[in-house]
Amino acid sequence: MALRNFWIDAAIDGRRTELTGGPVNRHGGLTATIYQRKDGAKETAVKIRCYEENGKLFTRVDIGGTLAGIFETDR
Repeated sequence: MALRNFWIDAAIDGRRTELTGGPVNRHGGLTATIYQRKDGAKETAVKIRCYEENGKLFTRVDIGGTLAGIFETDR
C-alpha cells in the first residue's frame, strides 16, 4: 500500500474497533472535529484540517476557534 499524505487513528471508549482512514488520492485531505458539551449544548473543542497545497502538506489545528498551530512538510 502506498503511503498516504494523511492518516487518522481514533480509539473511542465503547467501540470494538478504531476509526481509521485517510484520503484516497494524493490531493485528498481530511477534517476531524471534536465536540464537547458546554452548558448542555455542543461546542467545537478542536478542529483539525489536513490539506495539500503546491506540493506541501499542512495540518492545521484550531482549539476553541483559535489557531493553535500549523504543521508543514514537503510532500
